Amino acid sequence: MTNNINLTFWDIFTYLLVGLPATAIISLYIYLGIPDSYTDDLKKILLNISDLTIIFPLLVIFVGAMIEPLANFQEKIRNKIVKKLVKDEITSRTNILEIVKKKLPEGVGERHAFRFCKAIVIQKTQNTNIEIFLARFGMYRSIAFIFLSASPLVFMINISCTMKLLYLLIIFSLYEIYYRRCKHFLKLLENEVYYNFIALNSERKQDEKPC
Repeated sequence: MTNNINLTFWDIFTYLLVGLPATAIISLYIYLGIPDSYTDDLKKILLNISDLTIIFPLLVIFVGAMIEPLANFQEKIRNKIVKKLVKDEITSRTNILEIVKKKLPEGVGERHAFRFCKAIVIQKTQNTNIEIFLARFGMYRSIAFIFLSASPLVFMINISCTMKLLYLLIIFSLYEIYYRRCKHFLKLLENEVYYNFIALNSERKQDEKPC
């Protein structure tokens, strides 16, 4: 029960944290994309929504939840384009995966190893680090996606080319920083799951030994 509460808390916290800047950027796209004659009406609508203390947080949470699958899709595209990153990640976790594969039941291949190990560890232990690492991985990945999505806004603002290049440099730098941060937490998550899975298997073998 405690783990479920922690997971719900981290999900809501992540969606709120991601949803706030995402809602602001969506509002900017709408504001800059509509004709000037509708600008005043849009301001009134946005202010009315922000004044509603119940609807606005729910809207932010909903936007934050919608960002997650988009960020996941963007990550898959990036991994296909930048094959070297994928190769480096696979190389760095080869050793522990070899140990884990020996302990997996028949029919569970390397492709589903992480999902299987995660399910076993969550079921058999009270480990809350998994939920925390998973939430932070999703949060940083979503924030990175938000920075990437904000880049076209630079071309919608009436500023000099030099300033546009500067803003793009800042945006893509922040995107890369947050993306690398999400990969860091993904690595922590995988290590936490795999090492706990190995430990559980070791304990089970100890229990099965005859006295």
